[in-house]
Order: sequence, then C-alpha cells, then structure tokens
Amino acid sequence: MKRWQVLPLTAVVAVCFSVPAWSQPKIEFDSRIIDFGTAFPNQQLHHDFVFWNKGTETLEITKVSKTCGCTAPVLSATTVLPSASAIVSVTMRTSAPVKKSERVILDTNDPENPQVQLALEADVKTLWQFTPKTSFLFNNVPFDSEQTMEIFMKHVDGEPFKILATKVNFPELSVKTGEPTPDGIPIQVTVRSGKEKKIINDQLMIETDHPKQRNVNVAVFARIVGVIEFSRNRVFFGSVNAGETKSIEVIASLPSPAGMPDLQFTEITSDSEAVTAQVTGKSADGKIRILINFTAPKQPGYISGNLTFKTNLPAEPETTLPFSALVRGTRG
Repeated sequence: MKRWQVLPLTAVVAVCFSVPAWSQPKIEFDSRIIDFGTAFPNQQLHHDFVFWNKGTETLEITKVSKTCGCTAPVLSATTVLPSASAIVSVTMRTSAPVKKSERVILDTNDPENPQVQLALEADVKTLWQFTPKTSFLFNNVPFDSEQTMEIFMKHVDGEPFKILATKVNFPELSVKTGEPTPDGIPIQVTVRSGKEKKIINDQLMIETDHPKQRNVNVAVFARIVGVIEFSRNRVFFGSVNAGETKSIEVIASLPSPAGMPDLQFTEITSDSEAVTAQVTGKSADGKIRILINFTAPKQPGYISGNLTFKTNLPAEPETTLPFSALVRGTRG
C-alpha cells in the first residue's frame, strides 16, 4: 500500500513561485574592462565586448549610454535568444595626454543585472616635446606691427621625424619651419596686425611623418590692441546691489610713444546709461587716469557694453573699452 505525503500549502506555493526564477534572461561577458595601455592623442581605439545570454528567456538590451562624447558604442543586436551571443563594438577617441577612463552602460531586462558597465582605459601620452614654451602666447600686438615667436619641436625619445605641413586659420598668422637642430625642429609663428582690434585664438596644426602620431596641435593666442593700451582689457565691476555706485580707475598710455603726439581724449561716450567715465588727471610720462563709474539700475541682471574714446591720434582716432557688471536685487 502506497503512502502519500501531504505537503503544507506554504511549501506548494513556494515551489510554484520559484519556477519563474529559473526562467529568465542572464547576461554574461567574456570581460567587462579593456585596458588599451599606452596610446597617443588623436587615435581611435577599438574593442569588441562579447556577451552571451546564459538564461532561458530572451535577453533585451533596452538602452545604451556613455560617459563621454569621445566614445561610440554600437550593438550588433538588441535582442539575444538563449545560448546566443552578441557584440558591443566600442571606439574611443583619444585627445590630450592624460590617463583616460570611460564607461559604456547597458540597460537590460536581466533581473540580476539590470545595468551593466563596460570600462575602457588608456594611458594617453605625447611623442613630442616643445621648448622653451609649449604654446605661442603673444603679448598685446599694436596696430600695424609684427611679432614673431620661435618654438622647437622634438621627439621625446630623440627619434628623427619630418614636418610635412602646417596650417593656421587666421590671416594675420604665418608659419615657417627650419632645419632640424639638437633642440629639435624650429617653428616660427608671426603675427602681423592691421588696424582692427581682435583676439586671435587659434590652433597651429602640424602634420608629421611619424606613424604613431601624425597630427599635433599647438595653441596660438594674440590680442591686437591698437596703439593705445589700457591697464585693464575689460572693466568688470563684479556684483553690485541695485541702486549702488561703484568706481574703478583705469590708466591709458602709449606703449611706444615715439613719433606720436601726447595722448588726449576728446570725447568719451558709453552705450549704457549706467556707466560714465571722465579723465581725472595726467602723469608726467603722459599716462591718462580715467575714473569709470557704474550706478546699478533697479532691475537685476547682467549688464555689458563698451566705452568709446575719441582721440587726437591719426593712428587710432577711436578706441573702445568693454565693461560688464552683475546687478543683484535688493532684499526686502
């Protein structure tokens, strides 16, 4: 005679509800991290992350995100059947020399791994050494003048190389390279100004014959200021409460006064009613003291504009000085 064992109701319920836990997708990777080791700027590093669905239900990749715009992930499939595999193909673009670490994030329907992070790492190093400076930063450049700066470019391990081409974007800039020396290849950048005030913020693009890093960028900056120089390139009054007045003194001078008449301002105007300026004195060496006043209006916000100075100089009959301020509202 067979005996039947009666299970408690709670045990039956537990068995019934444990079955779906066995029937679910499960994502598994061969590796979730790739270390590219040493890399160089402007490289594209590529890796394929392979993953499998080790579960018994269809795996869904519902979202792919990244922590940097320099990383481009591509999925071979967003739906993966049980026992099948797929690929996350990732390309990471390097830029400045730095230890780089980026992440690609997958959202899945795997209840045990709803979000999976893939890591990409590289130690980005440069092949080039620049002396005595690492960029072309010019002083203020007066109207109708020329300034030249020379920098030597050398391979960090002393390997020979050639500069195939150079390029700048501003017409005021020109570039010249010389023959190799023990210090490296000389690169000269020249700024030739006209009669227009402007800021030159450019990149000198250098193309080399080195297979590991063919392209190198070097910063070039210059400010064309005219023949009149102010002690401040911009007057910033900072934060000022509504209704309050703040004053700042500025000195105007001629850096190269030879052949110039004594500087005079015949008229000063402002494009904002909140800002006024007047000459308060002149030193023995011809420098002019100017007091600039800002009376904050009642309306809070950011104010900016220009002071315009009419002069007695044929070389620069008019010059401008920008100003700005942040007006804060009064507390009630």
